[in-house]
Amino acid sequence: MLYKIIIGEFKRFQIFSSAKYWILLYFYSYILCINKLEINNNIRFESSRIRREWKTINIMIRYYCRKNHSGNDNICKGCNDLIDYAYQRLLNCPFDEKKPVCSGCTVHCYRKDKRELVRKVMRYSGPRMLLKHPYLAVMHLIDEKITK
Repeated sequence: MLYKIIIGEFKRFQIFSSAKYWILLYFYSYILCINKLEINNNIRFESSRIRREWKTINIMIRYYCRKNHSGNDNICKGCNDLIDYAYQRLLNCPFDEKKPVCSGCTVHCYRKDKRELVRKVMRYSGPRMLLKHPYLAVMHLIDEKITK
């Protein structure tokens, strides 16, 4: 339903060949992805920073799994366990709104094996996030620069 509305808006403004089309496409893909995550997970974090971190890691793991393991929208058991593990770690994060990015954090709350797996996921998904979810990617880079 929402896709039909989006395409209708593109046709109404006749912007298929301009840069505005790509900007709107990224914006709507971000909204659709965030809405899908909120519907699927019903997760409420008190801190907006932690909430954004959760959305970013969730999208990265799902993208990594879709491209390397499952090939469709269903994620494998290992990646689902990693998502649950990341959720628990973020839920118990002592920093709340002042949370640094995990690479610059003083408290390493991930176990060594999970940390290596998350690094692998981020190395694969991180550069691709600029095309798939530019808002989350740019905000993560800004958070990284602010906390260092």
